[in-house]
Amino acid sequence: MSEGRDESSQSRPRPTSGLPQDGNGATLGSSTSRAAGGVLRRCGHFVLAPFLGFLWSVVRIFIQAPAGRQRFNVLAALNAVTHELVTVTNDSSITSHEVCQLLHKLADLHLSVPITLFLDTARYQRCALVLETAARLHIELCFLPAYSPYLIERLWKFVRKHCLYSHYYPDFGAFKAPISTCLAQTHSTHKSPLDSLLIPRFQLFSKPHFVPV
Repeated sequence: MSEGRDESSQSRPRPTSGLPQDGNGATLGSSTSRAAGGVLRRCGHFVLAPFLGFLWSVVRIFIQAPAGRQRFNVLAALNAVTHELVTVTNDSSITSHEVCQLLHKLADLHLSVPITLFLDTARYQRCALVLETAARLHIELCFLPAYSPYLIERLWKFVRKHCLYSHYYPDFGAFKAPISTCLAQTHSTHKSPLDSLLIPRFQLFSKPHFVPV
């Protein structure tokens, strides 16, 4: 049996799919959707490699670059309204077991409203193990269509700009430390810039029209 899969014929919970809207058709962040806990899930992969910034100079400048390709994986769930962040991290890979660990962390928050988790259609989080864990914890899974905008991607861009661009870290431990610190300070030090950055304002196309060129 492969990891996180169950080929039995038993009935399984069926996730929903579609755009990030609540049951009344309101988009995330609207006054109607505040009655439910809309959470966006996404995995960020930070590789120990040079991250170049921008610098004007009349002479050529050489910078140090770390050796190796170690990767720091951050599986995160971002509250679309309050911008609270729940994370699961490792140095190996993200599988269905890490997704279930994140679901348990969300359930341990004991929110007074139902939780809806918006996520992409990666196979490791559509398996029976994840679906059954979410159903047992009373967490609704909503799989977004391909190429949907992800609010949490703006957070990854902020972390790279704040911690990685034009920075040199001699080893993997020094590389992970500022990323973890930055993510832990989303409600304190970085609250003001993130409040203006993480605004769920997306253009929705109900009936797209494709014009041949």
